[in-house]
Amino acid sequence: MLTRDNVLALVLSTCALTLPGCSDFSSDNSHGGCGTVFFAHDKEAKQCRPVAACTPGGDQAAHWDDCIDPCATLDQATCVRDVRCQRVYEERQASDATCSSAADCNQMAFAGCHPLPAPRACEEETSLSCTSSACRPVTTCTCTLPVPNPLAQVSCGIGDCDLGGATPLGSDRCAPRSCMALGPSDCQQRTDCAWDGVDCGPVHDQPCGALTEGACGVRRDCRMVGTVGYRPIGMKAAEPPGTFMRCEDDSPKENGCDSNSDCPPSEQCVGAGAGAGRCEMVSGCGGLDEELCSGRPGCAPKFSETCARAASTAQPYYGSGGLTTSTCTPVEAFAGCVQLDGDEIVPDRSLFIQDPGVLAEPELQFPALMRALGQNNVTTMELFGMYAAAGTINGRTVAARPGMTTLINDAKRGTDFMSALGFRPVAISNRIDLVSGASCGEARIVYANDQGATSPVRRMTMIFEFGVPLDGAGCRTWALRWAQLSRLATRSPQFHAALLLLTRELFTAERLNQLRSNELMNVPLSTSPVWELREFALVEGRFRPQPCKNSPDPSVVQSPAFLAWLDAHQSEVAAGTAVVPTEFLAGSSLTTPGFHLTLPQQYGTLEAPLNKNSCTGCHTDSTQTKFVHVGERLFANLRPLRSAFLREQLAVRGEVLRTLLGDGVQARVLRTRPKPATH
Repeated sequence: MLTRDNVLALVLSTCALTLPGCSDFSSDNSHGGCGTVFFAHDKEAKQCRPVAACTPGGDQAAHWDDCIDPCATLDQATCVRDVRCQRVYEERQASDATCSSAADCNQMAFAGCHPLPAPRACEEETSLSCTSSACRPVTTCTCTLPVPNPLAQVSCGIGDCDLGGATPLGSDRCAPRSCMALGPSDCQQRTDCAWDGVDCGPVHDQPCGALTEGACGVRRDCRMVGTVGYRPIGMKAAEPPGTFMRCEDDSPKENGCDSNSDCPPSEQCVGAGAGAGRCEMVSGCGGLDEELCSGRPGCAPKFSETCARAASTAQPYYGSGGLTTSTCTPVEAFAGCVQLDGDEIVPDRSLFIQDPGVLAEPELQFPALMRALGQNNVTTMELFGMYAAAGTINGRTVAARPGMTTLINDAKRGTDFMSALGFRPVAISNRIDLVSGASCGEARIVYANDQGATSPVRRMTMIFEFGVPLDGAGCRTWALRWAQLSRLATRSPQFHAALLLLTRELFTAERLNQLRSNELMNVPLSTSPVWELREFALVEGRFRPQPCKNSPDPSVVQSPAFLAWLDAHQSEVAAGTAVVPTEFLAGSSLTTPGFHLTLPQQYGTLEAPLNKNSCTGCHTDSTQTKFVHVGERLFANLRPLRSAFLREQLAVRGEVLRTLLGDGVQARVLRTRPKPATH
């Protein structure tokens, strides 16, 4: 197996050949630059450890095999109990519109689990490997002491062995060297020591509140707190990044508890307000908070729209009802925990997954997906460049979107273009309701640009839509896999593993049907913004623009040719199964609030279904949705809003999923019908 020793040797040799005078790594070098935290498997201790490079422990661990961050996926209750990890919090305003002051509104939100960059403890070392300057051998030696018999052999510490005439006889065990004997570098590698800028001393002399970020980050009994988006070194950076605010006491509780986070997922902290609390098993779901509710398979959280951030003055915002002025930013917040009967299709698990912890999985991030589709920074820049310049799609002129130039130029300033664009996953959507004789529907992932959470004219979503192939079992195999997610707790490792297994199979270049975007990055703030929807397909490994499926260009809907097609396909249009011929399709779909396609009066009964099944109508008047069906995630740990139309549709999709689990008449109809109009 390739170990860190091999990697370092290879990189150093390359460096020596190509760059004369290059002798070390910069701090951001992914192969082990000084200060970088890497993860290595300690074979003696039989566990994966976070280790800081260019430290005594890091040098010792350089020959260990690489492993995966053991802290990254832990919830806060598990994080506090793992000696390799430390909890990190961000401070944000409470999702409560009734709070009267900033002090009342501030609340702590769990931001993730930080790896403590520590080598093996001295006590775990063998006497022969006790070579770190932070450790010392504890020996038995012969030494001259002022005792009645000066020749007597006595046991003494290593310090006594330094007395004149002492003769070490051999080391028995390894122990931490005194904090007082350590310099700043070694001191900061010891979780039981703290550097005050002058001397190294034991931690009991340094309360967490007095520590800097660096000193706090290696203390097991402390936790770091920052502004929204804060991630210390060693954790995945958030977009946009927050800043360190303070260090707080976070001593793991040997007995008792202060909050639910000190208890296992199936327990809650009782009596914490009256002194030392205790962890007790919770019966039922009704009294559980969001964390405990999401950690139980038999319980499911419910959510309602609320105010996430209070503002002193009203700010413009495109909410679910269009352009408004509001003193708060709306989100979906936890509104209670419900008991499941054991046979439900839970939308948040099997149909439309929005849990922030699930969406934080590294392989679901925008750059990771683009790379999985064979894209890089150059081809991604090419994709976004198509918006910035005028062009022709399906024989129709498509105007440039000048606002895209700003987005592109801003992203070019970052070290990684795809990351700097600022797209964050907001939902994974199971569209098994699009099942037909040709496929088992689609699986989708939705990204929203972070800038749109605070700027009404910088909104953009991108939806990657993947075809689900026939499984040879009437789509029962796929239906069962999606349905089984409802039996798992959303925040359990089992749920993450089962979902990621699905996405790895489906989110591939070969199965991508189309990429769709909907954006508003082109106009000054207005009560009549112009949104644009575009569609792309992978052609020979590059994204190429396509006409918008089932979206007739407004200029043709009253033309004789289109009306002749409409006459011949009235029943299909009314049923929502008609496929609009390519020659009538728009190159891009420009939309203003309230817009819909207008047919001559004699086709009045077909106007509504035509709009509802076009990309244009799906986002405007027909569904009463004023921009998108799922919005941005302003807060990393909160869920974005869903449209009322989407909430209704999830019930319909759930019935389709349940139907496909069986083999009734309706299931056979679904499995043999023509492909539905994709929307």
